[in-house]
Amino acid sequence: LRAKLDAQQEQQDVSAEEILREQLKKKAAFLRLQSVMPSPRGSCCMINGKVLREGDTIEDFTVTSIGESFVELVWKPQGQASVPEAAEFDLKVILKFSR
Repeated sequence: LRAKLDAQQEQQDVSAEEILREQLKKKAAFLRLQSVMPSPRGSCCMINGKVLREGDTIEDFTVTSIGESFVELVWKPQGQASVPEAAEFDLKVILKFSR
């Protein structure tokens, strides 16, 4: 009986993680890379009208890398009560200029 309950809990955790992952993908879909600019302090970028540098956050995503034509963002749960315990994953998003 205990094994069955553990299996059911694990299945619920996986389902919650899948739902969260889909919600984050939808959230990331609204992020628009508008520009990448070199500066004496390192590259910066503009996403949705906000100037960002590596380490800055936007919509719960952290800028981890800024290239000439792309920006890499990572979402990591950080003490958010609404995040299921099973959500021990990083979601990486690469933004590129639209063509």
